[in-house]
Amino acid sequence: IAGGYIYVNAQGDGIDVNGDWVMSGGQVIVDGPTNDGNGALDCNGTFAMNGGFLAAAGSAGMAEAPSESSTQASLKLNLGVQPAGTIVRIVNAKGDAILTFTPLKTYASVVISSPELVKGSAYTIFTGGTCSGTAKDGLYTSGTYTAGTQVGSIELTSAVTPYGQSGTTRPGAPGTGMGRNPGGRP
Repeated sequence: IAGGYIYVNAQGDGIDVNGDWVMSGGQVIVDGPTNDGNGALDCNGTFAMNGGFLAAAGSAGMAEAPSESSTQASLKLNLGVQPAGTIVRIVNAKGDAILTFTPLKTYASVVISSPELVKGSAYTIFTGGTCSGTAKDGLYTSGTYTAGTQVGSIELTSAVTPYGQSGTTRPGAPGTGMGRNPGGRP
């Protein structure tokens, strides 16, 4: 994906690549599955996130993120089950919004990659609250945010920095720091 705008509303895997995937530009928003047998992102090879904007929400059981070889930083959040319509917001140390996103369906995992995410910088994560702007496919680009619950802060330490509950990410998924599962999905 080198440009354009892609929105996916999926019951199964949101974006399913049976090989290597490179994203270098454009904007991709995924409202992924609610069952843990599928993921918002599913790549059987390397997922190089080298540019553009990605926001993918869905279940956590098969959640994947870009590969560590990516040149653009990503956050992989496991927030526990959040009701449909619950805002997830990420701000930098200055309070500037990196993401204000309202997934259409129940979700637990959110993967975000943006040129505004910088390794070595700290970010704060919120869930809930309201935004006075108008969302396109769940993504707000303007408006005033009234804070919900601050769930934590994180410093980006690598190309893909995980945050949140453990034990619900598929072993071997790209970006988990674990080896690939040669047997594939259970």
